[in-house]
Amino acid sequence: MAYFRSLGVKLKSMIELFNKSDRLLILINADPDALASAMALKRILYRKVQTVGIAHVNEISRPDNLAMIKLLRIPTLKLTPPLAAQYDRFALVDSQPHHYSDFAKFEFSVILDHHPLDKKKPAEAHYKEINPDYGSTSSLLTEYLYNLNIRPGKLLATALLYGIKTDTQSFERKFNDVDVRAFRYLTKFYNPLLLQKIIRSEFHKDWIKYFSLAFRKVKFLGHGARIYGKGGFS
Repeated sequence: MAYFRSLGVKLKSMIELFNKSDRLLILINADPDALASAMALKRILYRKVQTVGIAHVNEISRPDNLAMIKLLRIPTLKLTPPLAAQYDRFALVDSQPHHYSDFAKFEFSVILDHHPLDKKKPAEAHYKEINPDYGSTSSLLTEYLYNLNIRPGKLLATALLYGIKTDTQSFERKFNDVDVRAFRYLTKFYNPLLLQKIIRSEFHKDWIKYFSLAFRKVKFLGHGARIYGKGGFS
């Protein structure tokens, strides 16, 4: 049994959409899975076109997103009309056009996603793969890299590994065998130290004051181990 699907013909049709004069912008609603998937698609196409950029439509404030961008050197910029005007081809990863109003303004050459389909709002692109059976788009892009014999570098492998981890909630949420295989494959190439730095960043230092406040309000009732706060949690 093959480790991943055989996608040679399928991926050839995607790559042949582009030529050396094209300027491609990959659009995302930035989160770990989207950032990693954009990195992977950029790696696949950067020698096939004149230039590849990444642009996000949302404000990036989550500590893990910011840590990914900094530590893994992800060159994403905020989407603006002047930025979009510098490109003539567009791709969308880890999302669909109806997910965000700014996406609907573009004609996409490529759409890659794992979110559920909306039959009333079909995603249109010259090439698309939307596979809701996958737990993450990072798994799909790992499969693409494998089929193209592209060995992911440490930064890309770390990004994809974290993308799978977050979107499957460490395999506590919906996933399938491809997600597991992709995760296992990426462990050959990732940087454990960088991954731990990103994971630790999920707890922002500014949150400490809220944890402190919560602990001060904790009340112990009875002789058991139950802990009650103002909101009645246990």
